[in-house]
Amino acid sequence: MKKLKLCLALLLSMALILGLTGCASYDNFKAAFFGEEDSEDVIYFGIFEPLSGVDAEAAKDEIAGIELAHEQIGHASYGSGSNIQTARVDLIYADNKSEVEGAREAAQMLVDSGAVFALGSFKSVLSMAGGDIFNENHLPAIGITCKNPLVTQTNEYYYRVCYIDSYEGNSAAHYVVDALKDDKVAVFMRQGDDYAQTIADQFSSTMVSLTGAEDSVQTVSYPEGIENYMPYLISLELTGCETVFYPEGAAEAAKVIKFARENEFEFNWIGTSSWKDITAADSEYGNDGNYYLDGISYLVDYDTDISENTTARSFLAAYKAKYGEDAVPSENFALGYDAYLLAIRAIQQAESFTDSYRLSRALTSIYKMDGVTGTLTLNSIGDPIKEVAVEQLKGTELKQVYIVTPSWGE
Repeated sequence: MKKLKLCLALLLSMALILGLTGCASYDNFKAAFFGEEDSEDVIYFGIFEPLSGVDAEAAKDEIAGIELAHEQIGHASYGSGSNIQTARVDLIYADNKSEVEGAREAAQMLVDSGAVFALGSFKSVLSMAGGDIFNENHLPAIGITCKNPLVTQTNEYYYRVCYIDSYEGNSAAHYVVDALKDDKVAVFMRQGDDYAQTIADQFSSTMVSLTGAEDSVQTVSYPEGIENYMPYLISLELTGCETVFYPEGAAEAAKVIKFARENEFEFNWIGTSSWKDITAADSEYGNDGNYYLDGISYLVDYDTDISENTTARSFLAAYKAKYGEDAVPSENFALGYDAYLLAIRAIQQAESFTDSYRLSRALTSIYKMDGVTGTLTLNSIGDPIKEVAVEQLKGTELKQVYIVTPSWGE
């Protein structure tokens, strides 16, 4: 009876929190992620994150996103037909200490504790270190913001809710061709940058595929550590391309674009999701205003305008109820929330939480799940196929200008 009262109280509190979204929205959300009955079973989700060390602060939003989903849901249904049951979900915290060896120890702790999923970790190197343990012991893991392709490519039991680095190149090419209607573009990149090269290669191959022209992309690269970009910007201008895809971090991009604008090079600059902090980089360089950034575009993994489904609306209502009406969730927070939802959905589709192989295969069978960060479909490798937004900076205001909706296999 005590347990029943607790469940009723939980449902009532969530109904109050989510009341902003309307009864229909809440009922749909509840139907998607709750079962009809409660059993004595407990399902353990492991939070595989740096709770201490140099990465602890950066990982907080991922963890908070998981915890908010847990507060809202907290149960998972399993079984089939008339034998569907619902078990309580408990969280187990495993501190990987922001270290490779700590990641291995934390991963082993989750295996020994009986966790059925590991959620995390912030930073790809920590995910891969723990991933060896997860793979050996067949424990499915769901990465949240770890974008290195090797996390899933080298591990049968690792999946993720964020897109990989090269996926940004694919999305940028779609934006150029489908939205800007441009069939000739330049890539500007720093030499020796593996991150930039990976994205640029995918961008170029997708451009060629979409346009049918091998010469649709011209590449200009410059050496690291230079201060005078003039010769390379002249080379960029000589390509005849007005649009420039620049896979670079925010600080370097801000410096180069400022140099270009001050020297009257007028390009249509497009960047990756790493540009989301580019206006902050403006103040780091002591510039007066960000006039030279006006008109730049870049990709974002999460935007509150992307998802208009019931799950997204319920998430935003709960987030604002907890953190304040003016609070805006970060990308990492939203992805943490989606990782929890993905684990719940996998249990539903596997119709079990005790068979790790079935849980793992269930993840790759998830198709068009309404998540906070968009509609999630996982490919055979374990990477998501999902919408990507393009935002443009107009003065000091950001405006969403396009949503890239990829096709299966991209």
